[in-house]
Amino acid sequence: MQLHYHVADQSIDSNVLIARLYRALTAGNPEEMMKLLDGLFANRNYQIQGDAEKNVQYAMPILFDLLSQHVHTERQTSNGRIDLLLENKDYIYIIELKIDASADGH
Repeated sequence: MQLHYHVADQSIDSNVLIARLYRALTAGNPEEMMKLLDGLFANRNYQIQGDAEKNVQYAMPILFDLLSQHVHTERQTSNGRIDLLLENKDYIYIIELKIDASADGH
């Protein structure tokens, strides 16, 4: 069974979404990566009960582990804590996860 996702006004199946997400990560294209993640999470019910941010913080490392990225969670720094730190041979991504809030202040 193939699932379909809507990304930038186009419908793509789950295998294509995962392949495109992997290419975006390994090519250093965070804008494409975020667009694809938006499409992935847009299919989920936005009225998740309980601690939704913690659920996302749990799911995201699993997703990136499956995409063969080196993942660090809750990395402490002298300026605070990084929710997700992704590393591959060419790029490092620092991701701040927020539900219903802006990460701009971090």
